[in-house]
Amino acid sequence: MKHRKTKACIAAISAARRRSGLEPEQQQALEFAIQRLKRLSRMKKATNCDVHNCVAEISEKLANAFCKTKV
Repeated sequence: MKHRKTKACIAAISAARRRSGLEPEQQQALEFAIQRLKRLSRMKKATNCDVHNCVAEISEKLANAFCKTKV
């Protein structure tokens, strides 16, 4: 179940990355999110803390890349 949800997230982010009109910083943030999710999915026993940290890192990167005002 966990891997299916992680793969769905990776697929959605990959689709967003393939869109044209993204700035380089946005492209890098999306690539970071994909790599971080792949690293999380490779963990044998990811704890809730691991998942929370992963989501926090990804959301901070994406918010900084896509919002005009930095968080």
